[in-house]
Amino acid sequence: MAKKHKFPSYIHTDMALLALQRAMEGIQLIKGNDISASQLRDCLPTILVELSSVTYYLNSLNNRSTPTPMFLNN
Repeated sequence: MAKKHKFPSYIHTDMALLALQRAMEGIQLIKGNDISASQLRDCLPTILVELSSVTYYLNSLNNRSTPTPMFLNN
C-alpha cells in the first residue's frame, strides 16, 4: 500500500488551484473555439483528470487534522 505524503496545507491549496486553472483553460478552449466532436472527446478526459485532482487536493485539506492554536493552550 502506498504511503500518503503529508504536505503542508498551502501546497495542497496551490496544487488544487493550479489544477482548477488548467481545467478552466480547457473549458475556455472548448468555449472559445468551434471544435468538432472528436476534438471535444480529446479535451474532456484531460479536463476530468484536472477536476479529479482538484477534488483530491481539497479532500486532503478537509481530512487533515488542524493543530490547536498556541493561544488556546493557556
